[in-house]
Amino acid sequence: MNDMKGSDQSRKSSRYLKWTIVSCVLLALLWPLGNFVFWIMLGFISYFAFLSYYYQPKATPVFQRPNSTSGKLGDQEVNPLVFLFRLITKLKPIQWVIGAFVLLVVLTVLMPNLMSNNSENLMPSADQTVNLDSLVDLGNERYNSGQYESALSYYDKVLEVDPTNQFGLYNKALVYYSKKDYRTSISLVNYCIEANPDYGPAYYLLGDDFKFIDKLDSAIIFFERAYELGVRDSGLLQNLGDISYEQKEKERAIKFYKEAIEVDTTLVFVYERLAELEPSNSSLYLRKAAVARK
Repeated sequence: MNDMKGSDQSRKSSRYLKWTIVSCVLLALLWPLGNFVFWIMLGFISYFAFLSYYYQPKATPVFQRPNSTSGKLGDQEVNPLVFLFRLITKLKPIQWVIGAFVLLVVLTVLMPNLMSNNSENLMPSADQTVNLDSLVDLGNERYNSGQYESALSYYDKVLEVDPTNQFGLYNKALVYYSKKDYRTSISLVNYCIEANPDYGPAYYLLGDDFKFIDKLDSAIIFFERAYELGVRDSGLLQNLGDISYEQKEKERAIKFYKEAIEVDTTLVFVYERLAELEPSNSSLYLRKAAVARK
């Protein structure tokens, strides 16, 4: 009866071992479908492997002492290596080595590829401009409310995805400019310009940085480059007018001042400067200045 029971358990163990191997093969075929399939198949492999082990006929204890009236054999010490060898021979090593080897190969070869592919899928790409724009917008909201450190965290998230993103670099530099850390701002804007040489606002910010560290010769170069690239911010135009005025370039100063008040009609100082530069129209400019003050 024990022989019949052992034979039945042996068949079950062999059947579940085969299912374990089949599950490993299926895992190798289906793993590209994603994490969900991977973990389901790994669960099947573990389940069938456990059942195969559970139904394996129990071996006769190797270390059992034989009945002996003389006591000589029972008292004899068994070498640990001999004991280990006997134990292994009772555990059907060939089946388990094959199963373990297949499982090890599957996990070793496929797991790194699966994890790397999934991590690449989870990482947003530089082409996902909607997500990046949303992060920039959130950073801008924090910046406009004076939450500079929070704004920096959003710009840094943009740059983690796309290190050369012009909006991430420019706005991060703008935060340091607002914190009066002009050296850091200059470093960031230079990198922005290197990666995005046609991004006009970056030249404008760089000119402002140099202006505030009293390097006007450099400032005018970058202000003019921003103007060439189409930037028409009233602040830029006023800066160009102020520098031209300081350099005694009257006509050039008038040109930039007039462009500035076309963009922003509230620039009282610019009206007053134009009244000085164009005495024939001074009354007109002074009236506009008075209106702008209200």
